[in-house]
Amino acid sequence: MIKLCCICNKEFNVKPSRIKRGWGKCCSLKCNGEWRSQKYRGEKCYQWKGGKTVKRKCLSCDTSFMLFPSWAYRKNRKTGMFCSRKCKAIFYLSKQIKKDTLPERLIEKELLKQGILYSKQVPLLGVAIVDFLLPDKVIIQVDGDYWHSLPKVKKRDANQDFILGFKGYKIYRFWERNIKKSPSACIKHVITKNICQNLG
Repeated sequence: MIKLCCICNKEFNVKPSRIKRGWGKCCSLKCNGEWRSQKYRGEKCYQWKGGKTVKRKCLSCDTSFMLFPSWAYRKNRKTGMFCSRKCKAIFYLSKQIKKDTLPERLIEKELLKQGILYSKQVPLLGVAIVDFLLPDKVIIQVDGDYWHSLPKVKKRDANQDFILGFKGYKIYRFWERNIKKSPSACIKHVITKNICQNLG
């Protein structure tokens, strides 16, 4: 039997047995999802227990989002404190006790030697946890030779750099091999680049 999709008005075939059971309203899972969100949103939802939605601020990225009271007032206080799973993961990663790698220790030693202020393992914009955050929105990222050469990780790093760069951060990535060879050269590169930009 040919029917019209109630969302996109596209014609599609459906078995009569499915229509008898109350199915066959949408042509695809995407349209079905939109139809269900329209039909079962808020008070229309079969799980609705009354009350108004609660406004919360994400613990990771500080963006405001709305939440159902059933989620807002659960026994576990951390439930409903994040706007997405990504933000939740970044928050808990930032709280973990992380042992510094050799390249990170070399960069930190050089920063102290140069008398440059910095913060370590700083979560930013719900996008990334940066290795070193310097004044004037300067970021130093330490990339391991193996893990950061993987295609999936390269793509993730590029996305992070794009978002942070759009927000005015200056990102400097250094490979593990280059840091081990000369950490002072890496920090010198950051200093000279920023002096040139400030003069320009």
